[in-house]
Amino acid sequence: MNKKLHLVSANSNNENGMEAFVKKAFISLGYEVLCTDYRVMSKEEVSTRIRYITDAEFLLCIKGERICPEDVFACRIPTILWMQDSIQANQEANFVIQTKAPLFDIVYGFANAEIPFYKQFNKNSFYLPLGADKDMHREINIEKTIDVGFCGSLNNNRINMINYLLDKGILIQYSYNTEKYAEIISNTKINLNIGITESGYQMRVFEILSAGGFLLTNKVKDENLFKDKECLVYYNSFDELVNLCYYYSMNYEEAQKIANKGREEVLEKHTYTHRAQTIIGDINVRRT
Repeated sequence: MNKKLHLVSANSNNENGMEAFVKKAFISLGYEVLCTDYRVMSKEEVSTRIRYITDAEFLLCIKGERICPEDVFACRIPTILWMQDSIQANQEANFVIQTKAPLFDIVYGFANAEIPFYKQFNKNSFYLPLGADKDMHREINIEKTIDVGFCGSLNNNRINMINYLLDKGILIQYSYNTEKYAEIISNTKINLNIGITESGYQMRVFEILSAGGFLLTNKVKDENLFKDKECLVYYNSFDELVNLCYYYSMNYEEAQKIANKGREEVLEKHTYTHRAQTIIGDINVRRT
């Protein structure tokens, strides 16, 4: 049998989405990737494909909010679920874990702190962080003209962060441009991040580091992938974030050394190719 993966997800053709990065990673490892997009295909077609595609080595579902539990139960090949949303912030993700995760052979969560909750519903639940795509999230050699910046969608946490910094006299530049994402990161001296919750490293963390950006981000609960002041810098409050912005704006050589180490760490350990290799290894172990 040729190496083949059945990828069940949403927006598999969105070149800036996790689904596309995962697909690309498996292709780089010699896999043919058969995509079932449950936001494009009809419910009946998705059901048929999950139940009757049997020539793939395994089925990998990302998020899975629109698939039927009965189809997972009827699937004839090993099944994997990989969640990229926090159960604390996303009720739909919480519902998926309680109602659909028990039917999968392996379940991955991106936040280590949430795995105990997963294990209540599927004992074969494990921590698998998100990652970066080394081509999409690449370092671009351009002049850094933005002192402090945040690039991404807005929520209450991020709006509060931006307003707090502005009130303290820090001129933060906000942008949301997926097409020029890597360019904006490379153009920024101090990149900022704040999670929706305290659990899990978001995609933005890996992406900024992969692009060689210096990153200030909120402390993440029960995670130690990146050492403080070695690969990035954590803050515990907005007051501390203000002080760090001032400090690293005056000590940029130190910030650049941290950014270089962060990029090296991601490219060595935290790309989506590394994640795909972990999944393949876990499937092979399960077969033996």
